[in-house]
Amino acid sequence: MTDVLNSLKYPKMKKIFCLTLTLALLLMMFLPLQQSSAADPVGASYTVNGRRLSAASAGDTSDWIEIAQYTHTDGTSYSLIVRENYINTYAGSGHYGDPTWQYSPYSSPLGTNYLNSGSRVRNAINNWFNGRATGPAVDNLSANAYLRSYTVQNNAANTLGTASTAAGLTNGFSKPTTNQVRTGDDIAFALSYGEAATFLSKTHFVRSLNPQTQTSNTLAITNYGKINIPQIYGYGMWLRSPGDIATTAGGLDYTGRAFQFQIDPTTSNERGLVYPALWVQSSIFPSSDIGYVVHYYLEGTTTSVAPDKIGTGKVGSSVTESAIGVSGYSAVAQQVSQKLWLPLVMNLYSTIPRNLFQLCIQCTII
Repeated sequence: MTDVLNSLKYPKMKKIFCLTLTLALLLMMFLPLQQSSAADPVGASYTVNGRRLSAASAGDTSDWIEIAQYTHTDGTSYSLIVRENYINTYAGSGHYGDPTWQYSPYSSPLGTNYLNSGSRVRNAINNWFNGRATGPAVDNLSANAYLRSYTVQNNAANTLGTASTAAGLTNGFSKPTTNQVRTGDDIAFALSYGEAATFLSKTHFVRSLNPQTQTSNTLAITNYGKINIPQIYGYGMWLRSPGDIATTAGGLDYTGRAFQFQIDPTTSNERGLVYPALWVQSSIFPSSDIGYVVHYYLEGTTTSVAPDKIGTGKVGSSVTESAIGVSGYSAVAQQVSQKLWLPLVMNLYSTIPRNLFQLCIQCTII
């Protein structure tokens, strides 16, 4: 059961005068439980305890994990999802699903620029998404995959961020647009260092801090436990951010640490695998019931003037509640409607999720 979604409030009145109908919208602003990329959930991405989209539902050969959400100013919700398993990019047969054959250098010729035409990571992701990968044992996303009905354009390719620095914790966050597209380059992308550190890791390395290895937030740790990185020394997920020293690029290693890898696997033990990420409309996730509570409050207080009401509705749907008759009080506004969202991000001082708001009906004493 989620906590308060709607509250009907009853303010005091000096005499028996009629008051004008008014509707107050109160945003619940509390300190978040764990650090997010921004305090305001509208117009910025924020960490969530992600839902799982099954391979069958996605139309892929792997499950997908939601790691963050983004709410546009029009109220539309988008989810940042990452593939649970790496894509197979080795063209030869006989080694499908074998990470010791599926890793690759960051680029060819060697370099740390994700946007370079020789970027092996970017090219592998674009080829997978657009069905261009060739070979008897490579992965391609099906042309009629259910995912494609929900994928949207984004700015990830132009928001690379930087790995392993304090600046990298704030400068690499991609954003979705409202443009829904089924195909195209850079619709799918590799996560940045900042996105991995904030949404999908157990720890993250920040060179300027002491200690340099920092514990990631609770939701990021939880999300990391939902993906599959081979537990082999040196292996991990390539990130799109260049490293803070030459010959390195961002990497999320098998221990869950967001850091950086050597771009040339022939000169080190580090082996990067390719995990696509996507921004999708949050409505891709199956609708489920969610509980809510209606409070009938005296204006300006949390003093109840009538027993709470408990209701249920579908996630993403709107519910409408009506004011009830309360002896000695008169409702100014008679109805209130609100959309229901899952309580994925909590705050320290209340059980109300920070991505929800409390809508109040003002009423008067008669």
